[in-house]
Amino acid sequence: MVSIAANAEGTAIISGHIDQRIYRFYFDEASRGVAHWELCRHSCVPYALSWGEAVCAAGPDQTIAFYDKEGMVLQRFDYSRDETEKEFTCAAFNPSGETVVVGSFNRCGARSQPPAIVRP
Repeated sequence: MVSIAANAEGTAIISGHIDQRIYRFYFDEASRGVAHWELCRHSCVPYALSWGEAVCAAGPDQTIAFYDKEGMVLQRFDYSRDETEKEFTCAAFNPSGETVVVGSFNRCGARSQPPAIVRP
């Protein structure tokens, strides 16, 4: 495991792994206990991981991706052609879950949630 983030309700977490997979874990004490499954496979190791209205994942390939709760890509931003950009290492959503800040070597940038689903 290289990264971890909780949902706003505190009932679930996502974890990023060295094999590029992101898993989702739900904690439901009343019925089945812990339920987990693979949410998606990111384009690289998801060192930067956060969960707001969507899941935001980024890493050394300089790509930021937003995934829905089923693991489908909502939107992707590619910064690999920007020679001043380095790998992404951290991400955090604001309390409303609408805006995320993603950090890299010596800078950070904010992205608002996409207004509609954008399929690649």
